[in-house]
Amino acid sequence: MDYNEVIADAKRAKELGDLDLELALLRKADSMQPQVAQPTRSDIGGLELRPFGIDTGVTMPQSLSEGLAGMGRRMTEIGTLGNNQVQPQADRLLDDSGYAMAGGIGTDIGAMALGGGLLRGASAVPKVGKALQWAGNALSAPKNVAQAVTGAAGYGAATSPERADAALAGGVGGLLGYGIPKAMGAVVKPTLQKGAQALKESGATLTPGELLGGWVQRIEDGATSIPFAGDFIKNAKKMSIQSFNRSLVDDALKQVGGKLDEAIPTGREAIAFADNTLSTKYDDILSSMNVQADPQLAADIANLRGMIKQLPSKERSYIARNFDEQYDKAFNNPTQTALGKTFKELVSSLRGKEATLKGSSDAYQKEAGQAISELRKSLMEAAKRQNPALGDDLAKTDRAYAMLSRIKEASAEAGAQDGVFTPAMLLRKIKKQAGTNKFAKGEGFGQEYVEGAKGVLPATVPDSGTPLRAMVGGGLLAGAGGASIATPAALPALAGLLGTAGLYTQPSQKIIQALLASRPAGAAGVRRAIDASAPYLGLLGAGVNLNQ
Repeated sequence: MDYNEVIADAKRAKELGDLDLELALLRKADSMQPQVAQPTRSDIGGLELRPFGIDTGVTMPQSLSEGLAGMGRRMTEIGTLGNNQVQPQADRLLDDSGYAMAGGIGTDIGAMALGGGLLRGASAVPKVGKALQWAGNALSAPKNVAQAVTGAAGYGAATSPERADAALAGGVGGLLGYGIPKAMGAVVKPTLQKGAQALKESGATLTPGELLGGWVQRIEDGATSIPFAGDFIKNAKKMSIQSFNRSLVDDALKQVGGKLDEAIPTGREAIAFADNTLSTKYDDILSSMNVQADPQLAADIANLRGMIKQLPSKERSYIARNFDEQYDKAFNNPTQTALGKTFKELVSSLRGKEATLKGSSDAYQKEAGQAISELRKSLMEAAKRQNPALGDDLAKTDRAYAMLSRIKEASAEAGAQDGVFTPAMLLRKIKKQAGTNKFAKGEGFGQEYVEGAKGVLPATVPDSGTPLRAMVGGGLLAGAGGASIATPAALPALAGLLGTAGLYTQPSQKIIQALLASRPAGAAGVRRAIDASAPYLGLLGAGVNLNQ
């Protein structure tokens, strides 16, 4: 049996509906062909312009050729209602072309607009006029989310070989393109979800779903699995958590008149910067303080010594070396006064030993750490009491350090990425330091704010999306030597991506947050513009998803 006979049998199998046999015969025919080098996109070349058969000597750029080829392929699928499944090898190479994708998107948008217009034009047909009007609107000019989803899903299923996947892709694209802008336009007088207002005021940048909550947030969360747009959304959600982290560190620094520089990355580097800043502030303040063993401090020390006697001998002797010896060294002088530098060294030493002991897994060492903590607190209270001019600065530094200590613990949690943590991670540390009783009453340090943030931000730190890399790989952005440029043939695809994913770039997030939360002058006009554009953005969203 030769090659032509096998091909003839494959055609008969197709006519009989035996797809398995057809596929087997096509594979056999392919094996009978001589092996040749596989073509690449560069082999396709540009199309020659030959109007009326006249050789003009002009060859179109390959990008335009691929765009037209993509349009032709999609027109064939639409014209055959998705039944054109066997494609030449050169045609399959267009799957790697962003220009072909752009051509396909433009074809789909035009087909949906034309089909919808024809259906609406036929709405005068008796008995079925209303149904045709609804179908026409669903296909090209939806009036609500249901129409946008139904029209895009039905169109995708009717015109693509992979009908179920195309229905899903079209429906999701229509939902994103129409639904999110429409929801944003409706929020002229926004009601932000609980916790979002406080986050916004602290300096955090939130996504539309995080600001509004409800079904907008559910759509946004579900859309994270969609190629291209999903990468942008995941990236935006990670930026929201990063801005939450930065706002906390910045708030701690503001207590002492400091600020986190924009050039310092969020996470470990920002925390290290804040820690160094507060340590320096502490040293400067303590070095200026002279502290005397007044009656109140003497009474506090006596109480602590009684507490220490309850510990086992090992821990008792350890504290004796780090309690009595250091205390006596600082205060054993005629005036019983620890001068600035000596007092600073005493407090710094106690703080380090306190952290080491409290971090131990041994219960008695934890208790020893608590004893040293109480000693340090008594010394600090005496310093504030005896140095009122510096007491306010010291109190602010104490508060800043308390905030930062919880941040540092949360940044070391499992699931934190390079020191970036979620509100849930921080809340666990607040509960640990406050204790069950205080936490149950909502009295943990910063508890109310972090609980509100937990209801708004993701429970885990999302992985960064790679939207730009995906666009470059798909040919939507290309340039010599690695430079990126937008070419005319790619503009329809880029417009579709901006219609769905562009809402989630950092500049867009800041603009959207201002529109939703600040109600600037002219907000009503912005809403009308967004409402008017929603049907067209729905077409773009469906076209992009169907051609991915």
